[in-house]
Amino acid sequence: TSDGAGSNSCRNHYISPAGLIFTSLKKAFRYSAAEAKDAWLARHTAIPKESRIGKEYQAELPSIQPRLVPSVRPPPAVPPRCFCNFPAVWLRKRWWCASEDHGCNFEVIPPLFEMTPICLCNMPSTWVQRNEAWQCARIPSAGGCSFNHTDELQLTNEPTLQTVDSIMRE
Repeated sequence: TSDGAGSNSCRNHYISPAGLIFTSLKKAFRYSAAEAKDAWLARHTAIPKESRIGKEYQAELPSIQPRLVPSVRPPPAVPPRCFCNFPAVWLRKRWWCASEDHGCNFEVIPPLFEMTPICLCNMPSTWVQRNEAWQCARIPSAGGCSFNHTDELQLTNEPTLQTVDSIMRE
């Protein structure tokens, strides 16, 4: 319902002490009379919502380094498992799903890098050369995520035990 000014974006709401919200004064009065309550009706006009578009409204997200796993390698390396949990087959310089029945669109080209980041669906991602980015190996319609990592990977060394003297010097 509108307040008569010709705009539906700004409505009058009537709120009861119990927290019930009524959009029409008539319904609020009926409820008030049925409950034998005092005149509790307080007019509350909603503020129209506005979109917050523009650079000044955008938050800067911190750069989060994804977890890394060893990259898939060509034969004689052990074949990776496809999405339907079969060992993949090597053909045309890439790994493919081995299922002859239905297949799962698994296709992985071994990257030139030693380590591969894990995407948001907890699977090793795929290096897409034309985009120069790591992307989810699954297509979105097959349950993939929107993982797209273009930053350089920070290969972290394994933690090492430090002596007390070396810590004190820092």
